[in-house]
Amino acid sequence: MQIKTVGTIATLASAVMASSAAGQIVYLGDFNGKSYYNNTTPLSWTAARAAALAFSPGFSDLIVFETPAEEAFLATVIPPPNNGPNPWIGFTKQANPSGGQAAFQWVNGAPVTYTNWAGDATFAPGRDYASWNWSDPARVWNALGNNGQPFGFKSSIIEVVPAPGTAALLGLGGLLAARRRR
Repeated sequence: MQIKTVGTIATLASAVMASSAAGQIVYLGDFNGKSYYNNTTPLSWTAARAAALAFSPGFSDLIVFETPAEEAFLATVIPPPNNGPNPWIGFTKQANPSGGQAAFQWVNGAPVTYTNWAGDATFAPGRDYASWNWSDPARVWNALGNNGQPFGFKSSIIEVVPAPGTAALLGLGGLLAARRRR
C-alpha cells in the first residue's frame, strides 16, 4: 500500500489549539466515490471537526459511516500501527428538536442506519462525541468527552465527498474525448 502525504495542518492546529503537536493529513483511499484522509494531529472533537471542514470547504467533514462495508474498507487501509490513537468520527450527540432525549446523529444529517458501539460504551453525561477504536479487533466506537476524556486528544478521519455532478462532468469529458478521436 502506498501512503501519500497531502499536506500538513501545523498552522491550523496551532491556531485552533496552541498546545497540540502538528501532524499530517495522510491519504487513505477511495470507496464508493468518497476519499478518506487521516488527520494525525491530536485534537479535541470540535477542533478536529473544524479542521475537517477547512480541509476542502463545502466537500469535507469528519467521516460518516453509512454501511459496515465502508467501515470494513477503512479498517483494511489504516496504516500500522493500527492500535491507536482511536480517531474521531462524525457522530455526536445532539439535542432533540422535539424536546426528547438527546441522541447521537451524523454531522451531515444522514439517517442513522448503522452503528458499531462497543458493548461497554459509556453514554454518561458529557460523553457526546464518538471515536473509532482501532485497538479493538471489532473496530467498535466509544462515546467520549470533547477533549477525549478519559483518554485525551485524538486524530480524526476526514471524508471528502465530490461536488454533485462532478462524476457526471468527468463522464461527459470522457465522452467528448472519445468523440474527438473519431
